[in-house]
Amino acid sequence: MKKAIFLILIATVLALFYFLGEKDEVVVTDPPEAYQGEISGALNNFGFDLFLTLTEEEKEENVIVSPYSVHTALLLAYNGAQETTKEEMGEVLYLPEISLENINDQSLLLIKYLEHQRKGVEMNIANALFLKDSIPFIEEYKTRTEEGFQAEIAPLPLTGKSVNEWVREKTKGKIEDIIDPGPIDMDVIAYLVNALYFKGDWNMKFDKDKTSEAPFYHGNENTLTTQMMEIKEDFSYFEDDELQMITIPYKDDSFVMRVILPREDLSSVYGSLSVEGFSEMDDNARISEVTLYLPRFTLDYDVKLSDVLKKLGIAEAFHLQRADFGGMVDLSLAYGNVYMSEVFHKIFVEVNEEGTEAAAATAVEMKMESAILDPTVMRVDHPFIFTIEEKETGTLIFIGQVNNPEE
Repeated sequence: MKKAIFLILIATVLALFYFLGEKDEVVVTDPPEAYQGEISGALNNFGFDLFLTLTEEEKEENVIVSPYSVHTALLLAYNGAQETTKEEMGEVLYLPEISLENINDQSLLLIKYLEHQRKGVEMNIANALFLKDSIPFIEEYKTRTEEGFQAEIAPLPLTGKSVNEWVREKTKGKIEDIIDPGPIDMDVIAYLVNALYFKGDWNMKFDKDKTSEAPFYHGNENTLTTQMMEIKEDFSYFEDDELQMITIPYKDDSFVMRVILPREDLSSVYGSLSVEGFSEMDDNARISEVTLYLPRFTLDYDVKLSDVLKKLGIAEAFHLQRADFGGMVDLSLAYGNVYMSEVFHKIFVEVNEEGTEAAAATAVEMKMESAILDPTVMRVDHPFIFTIEEKETGTLIFIGQVNNPEE
């Protein structure tokens, strides 16, 4: 029997909401033409599926994923998949009607749009293929990933140290040891890696002097003490019998954080976590003056995704014999079959008060608009959902649930 060749796929992400106060001046560039393709919708649908499947097993835990990062890393593998393997991956990634050429063209446009320089926001995206020299990787596959994803191609090292160093550099030191730094198993032929770094200032700043200790109710019998931030400003706000939702803009107003606070437990709002659910909330939101109490938190999350992806329907890609990555490796010249063995995902998130002040005209105008409304309070003192989204394209960059802001 031929010895099977492992293909290990890694999705690496850093979500860094890290407000440092004084920052180097950023040269702001005009954005490229707004990307309006199908990839954003596909990755959003996939992201909700992925998140909700993870929470089935971890209802009481913190769960954070980057739909953008995982979807992009899987696209690097999808470019080499064929036959049933490709069909299964396409269904789960919401790609069955999109040609490979169109997928790659749209992916490149989205990278360029998300990365363009904005005042007060920094987003960096990097992709890499670490490939074993002795394996007959198809040149067309390498060209597609270089052109569609700006992927760097490098030899697979003998140990995980070099891969970890690449990830550490691309995430500015916040993600370390995504894989074991020791010797790489001789059956491993590739790491396909996506790294993402985000840094943003709030458009409207929380006052540090107002941050104070406050209870956070975690479960029926558990009460934590957390550092609760406070701000009273005009926000896009929605509420109904099941939840409160607020949208907090970052400085350039292109990226926003959405916070969804259930009236009861987290499971009561899972049904609203969809493209349609978010659209309905946005359509019914209004600009209101809100006193917002939001916990300050720093979280690390590390997960292996192979079981979750199998549950979603990507089964054949993980099968030793049935996986078909003949578009990546010339299997007639290889000494065994190629398949995905694991998908690693790691995130770091920090949220605190710091940032730059809002433009006075915007803040005053919004206050005047909502001054006649009854005061609204949103106290995020029990488990909640948050997202980070790019508004123009609708791209879901991050989604998470916070059960314990003090972990």
